[in-house]
Amino acid sequence: MWPKCQTTLVAEHKAAEHIYCALLAANQPNTCFGFIWDVNTASQAHAAGTGAMIKVSLGGFADVLHGAPVIAEAYIKILTDGKFTLVNPMDPGSVVDLGKMARLIIGSVDVLVGSNRAQTLDAQLFMPHGIDVNSMRIIALKSQQHFRGGFQEIAGTIIRADTPGLPPATFRNYPTKISHGRFGRSPRFLICTMEESGNWPERAKLRTQIKNNRAHS
Repeated sequence: MWPKCQTTLVAEHKAAEHIYCALLAANQPNTCFGFIWDVNTASQAHAAGTGAMIKVSLGGFADVLHGAPVIAEAYIKILTDGKFTLVNPMDPGSVVDLGKMARLIIGSVDVLVGSNRAQTLDAQLFMPHGIDVNSMRIIALKSQQHFRGGFQEIAGTIIRADTPGLPPATFRNYPTKISHGRFGRSPRFLICTMEESGNWPERAKLRTQIKNNRAHS
């Protein structure tokens, strides 16, 4: 077990491809990530069975901006039904069902993959998969703020990551311009990052909305 002061927790609230890609590149021991929403990979792991090696394509469901799929060879350590009970002060006693889940080991990194989308609220997610977070040097989560009640007593350092993608963690990271509308000079937030991200499925509708908003300002 590592002393609390030596455990670093990294939290990301958007699509998590950039985070786990960085973790896999660093390939540090005693590192875990919880969790990636990827129904296909979870089903693939359950079909292959515990102890098998599989080639996976993790994530990459949004667009180029939010991160490409990670292609890797993974060892299937543990398979579960994704059900556990929260102890987080936010909602203690609630039963979470993330569907088919798998604990994959890619290099030195433990990666949890689930079939239903949710934020990670406490360490109960890791326990059915045989991961003791107190033994980890680096714990990475997909969560906004709700993780704090469940992890702040575990981590010596908490890092809020703000990787490329929407929405940014702070308005300071939104591109802006000065608008001369009916309310005078005021900053207007742009959604150009969606346009720059590649094949954004709603981009045409968003362009129309922006034009309509400008026409009525």
